[in-house]
Amino acid sequence: WEDHNFYSHLYSVVDFGYVHAVEHRRHRDIATEIFSKWTDEVVSMVRQRDGYIVDCIMDQTIMPGVGNIIKCEGLFNAGVHPLRKCKSLSNEELRSVAQELNRFALMWYHLCKRTGEGAPQAPVNASADHSEKLLPKDCYGQLECPKCGQEVFCIKLGTRQRITYFCNMCQPPDNHQRPLRRKHKLERSLPLPLCKCGKPARMMHVFHYGREHGRIF
Repeated sequence: WEDHNFYSHLYSVVDFGYVHAVEHRRHRDIATEIFSKWTDEVVSMVRQRDGYIVDCIMDQTIMPGVGNIIKCEGLFNAGVHPLRKCKSLSNEELRSVAQELNRFALMWYHLCKRTGEGAPQAPVNASADHSEKLLPKDCYGQLECPKCGQEVFCIKLGTRQRITYFCNMCQPPDNHQRPLRRKHKLERSLPLPLCKCGKPARMMHVFHYGREHGRIF
């Protein structure tokens, strides 16, 4: 790491071959400034894959550091549907995906530095909030698309089976791909009260950090 005062480390003995593999791909780390110099290399590697783009960009041998939130936001900002095949995308689309992933990852990295998250000793003026809570997200965990106002879909498809948020309008799929809603085996109406503004309330996940994490409110 460039800033050795920012991250604390736990060292352990690992196989030299693993160390060599990690060093060999460090220039493609998604949260580095030099990543932009190697975009063409990343595009070439992704171009050779047969699977979905949503799985390929999570492959740490190609772009180390891409997680679920970075994946969703990068695809959304690049306007690429998560279930498009890698070989069906143009070089311009692949390059846009790589650039948007890098841009969002760097924004998160600098936010972590400002909040002191991960540092052995946080700066005096650091915020006490978790960086993910402060991170501006356009697609991940949203109900409506900020660009077109349509519903944001949440799927769990692909070989990795990680949840993926996307807008089917701003991220158009291939012609043969259309979202299908699957009915629940048991449905019951749940009356919800009106908000103070007069609009009907909506049930949604609220991700608190702590004991209430993941509860439905």
